[in-house]
Order: sequence, then structure tokens, then C-alpha cells
Amino acid sequence: MTAVRWRWLIGAGAVLAAVIAAGCLWYARPMTLEKLIPGFSLEYCHMITLDATEMRFSGHEMEEARVELTPEDPEFDQLLALLEGRTYHPPLSAVCWSGTDTGLRTGRWATSAGR
Repeated sequence: MTAVRWRWLIGAGAVLAAVIAAGCLWYARPMTLEKLIPGFSLEYCHMITLDATEMRFSGHEMEEARVELTPEDPEFDQLLALLEGRTYHPPLSAVCWSGTDTGLRTGRWATSAGR
């Protein structure tokens, strides 16, 4: 190959890498729940369900727990306030991984304080 062709390929590769990096940064930008889920509003929330899985690798044991909070529970308002004061962004691994359990439902979204 000639030097001109190599320069063109390197330039095209650099532009492609920059476009992919910009797309990943845009995809992982922090968003509130209202922006993340169109039509969603925490003011209409009447139940919060928490699913947790604890894995012990020494014995290959797994323990699952589920907690459902309603407005009658004292922790409900505290947890709702935490959800309102956060922004969420998906991990970049979600771009390449196409499993069936993704998104907020499984807790694979990272959080950051503030808006």
C-alpha cells in the first residue's frame, strides 16, 4: 500500500473512533428518571419494589430477597426522596451486552448524587 492510502486509513479510523467515543459519552450521559422514562412521574408512585440477590462464592449459594414498600411504610418517603434527587446513566457495557435483564428493573443503572 502506498503512504497516501495508509494516511487515509489511519485518518478514517481516527474519525470512526471519535464518532464511537462521542456516541458512548452521549449514551451514558446522566438523566433524571423523568427524562430517562418518558411519561414517568414519581408523584404517582404508589409502590416501590426492591429486589436483591446475595451470592456467596465459597459455597456457590445464592439468596434472594424482595421488599415492597407502600406509602404507609416510613421508608417509602425517604426512598422516594432519594430517587428524586439523583441522576441515572447506563453503563457502557449495556451498549454491547444484549441480555434479557437490562435497565432500571435489574439495578444495572449507575446513580450519581444531584441533578
